[in-house]
Amino acid sequence: MGRQPPQPVPSAPPDYLFETVLPHVCCITLNETDKIRLLGVPPPLVDPIRNAITSSWGQIQSEQTYFGAHEFKLLGTPWRGQGTDSVTSRTLIVSVLRTMAVNGWNMLQAADVSKKEHGKDALFFETIDPSLGQVMPDEVDMFALSFNSSDKLRIIGNVPVSIVTAVKQAVQTQWPSG
Repeated sequence: MGRQPPQPVPSAPPDYLFETVLPHVCCITLNETDKIRLLGVPPPLVDPIRNAITSSWGQIQSEQTYFGAHEFKLLGTPWRGQGTDSVTSRTLIVSVLRTMAVNGWNMLQAADVSKKEHGKDALFFETIDPSLGQVMPDEVDMFALSFNSSDKLRIIGNVPVSIVTAVKQAVQTQWPSG
């Protein structure tokens, strides 16, 4: 038997570390006239979301596990959006979105995935890259824009005058009836 030729020496590993951090994804759905379901939302976020609901909407009628999702059944009917509830329900959504942002989650998309007659949106979130640092509560400014009747636009939330001015200017310059 002949002698084996020398084997090549493996190349050295790169002198840098590369770590892939895959984002985590979760979903919050608005259901029927009075429910919020948390799908894939980490358990430590349930309490902050509960606090966001009670501070902006009020009482939670009940909670349960619904096919693996945490479900809040709210007192009243926020998803009907009539009268004063129309402002409060939008404040509730902003409060939940803000809570998610402060806890390191970014909303990717809202979509009506059920296509039911009275279907509501599902809100999809992903984790924010931790290398960007923690999001502080005072860094999260959010508000809601709501179309009411056929000729009203509401700005809901604590918004600076500059935002109100920008919205007015956009309407006056882009809408023929201004």
